[in-house]
Amino acid sequence: MIAEADYRAGARIDSIQNMIFLSAFKEESVYEALRAGRLYIRYYSENKCDILLDDFHIADSSGENAFIAGEITMSGKPRLFIRGTAKLNPPQELRVEVIRNGRSIKEIALSAPQAFDLEFEDDSLEITDRKNYYRLNGRINSPAIMFMPLGLIAASLVFFSRGILIFLAILSLSSAGVPYAGIWKIAQQLRWVLLIMFCFHVFGDIFLGRTVRRIKLFDAAALVFISYAFMSISYSPHPRLTLERSITILLLYISVFWIIWKYAYHQGPEKVASLILWVMWIIFIASYFAIFIGPYRPFLNGRFMGVFANLAGRADQLMPRSSRWDILFTRVQKEIIPLPFSPRYLS
Repeated sequence: MIAEADYRAGARIDSIQNMIFLSAFKEESVYEALRAGRLYIRYYSENKCDILLDDFHIADSSGENAFIAGEITMSGKPRLFIRGTAKLNPPQELRVEVIRNGRSIKEIALSAPQAFDLEFEDDSLEITDRKNYYRLNGRINSPAIMFMPLGLIAASLVFFSRGILIFLAILSLSSAGVPYAGIWKIAQQLRWVLLIMFCFHVFGDIFLGRTVRRIKLFDAAALVFISYAFMSISYSPHPRLTLERSITILLLYISVFWIIWKYAYHQGPEKVASLILWVMWIIFIASYFAIFIGPYRPFLNGRFMGVFANLAGRADQLMPRSSRWDILFTRVQKEIIPLPFSPRYLS
């Protein structure tokens, strides 16, 4: 195995592993396996997740077969053989996805397996005389972590103030980058509750006859892009992931351009800037508490990381640049041109 290079004190060096199939335990075999591509990448956690692929080969009716990264001229329909072990703590469902030419053709759900030995025939009519490529993708279906009490509190508060909902949404989306204590999992699930609440507000305004902004040319362009995102599910190698991201784009479009803009119009842009700064204060204070708590604990020694792996990048995303402050407070828009060779901007 080859461990990941991005290692920091307090974290395991072998969380991301390249598993290489060797014909012999010597240096020449490693080079030969790397050249041939006989390897796969896995996530590893000693006490929680240990999934090993022992065999993945394809055979035909004549008995010919090809192992990982091998080639075979088929006689009849291809049969796929998948074998491995799984140690999951706590026991969870393991899903093995078979992908042909970039498209998922079969997904096998295994309930808390200790080992798996799968075999099936690809009898699809889509197989032609051209070369076909097969690969595997394995994932764990963890039970969703949903803090419904927190969601219900947010729902009750939002009836009195949309600003609270906007504040919670910014905080939730920002917290999705916290890499420890399971905070990112909670934030990723909580974002759906908050973004769906935004949609309820929009539809509520429509049904109750409240003032809703007019549809503009930008909305038409945005809907075309969102429609294309949903259409891409039909040829995506990971349809579920593409569907999730497409829904996220749609919810963010509704939240930003139909709720936050309306809130800024009625309350003033300074109010939105104030909400962003309040989130920054929470992240700032939490980052300094990370000196004493968290996985790194850099007090007196070690490397200060804050609550994010890339704290400066997160702060840059949340803190508007001077040209954006000008737009908020003076309504004078300046040209912002991203330079491909520098992180600076021209204004």
